[in-house]
Amino acid sequence: MEKWFVINKGADFEKLGKEFGISPVTARLIRNREVIGEAAFERYLNGSLKDLYDPHLLKDADRLTDILKVKIEEQKPIRIIGDYDIDGVFYTGELNTVVEMFPRRFRTA
Repeated sequence: MEKWFVINKGADFEKLGKEFGISPVTARLIRNREVIGEAAFERYLNGSLKDLYDPHLLKDADRLTDILKVKIEEQKPIRIIGDYDIDGVFYTGELNTVVEMFPRRFRTA
């Protein structure tokens, strides 16, 4: 069995846990993602769409958009591939749900 180690970056995890209604362990994990300060914790836990980065900052996002438009217009299949860790499985499923909504959206637009 693997042994997990939690990096201990400085913060009052008990205080953060109470303030945001999360466990001190969760507060520590969030802090380890370089979320620093109460305002950053608030944005991380309760952010809105305006707090997200521009998706076109991702490499080849414009190229991907062009490919998806063509596939949808030509009603060709779109293959979604993900890895098997928890975020890979989750986001592969989420992306599949979003892509399945595209044709309906374009038919009603």
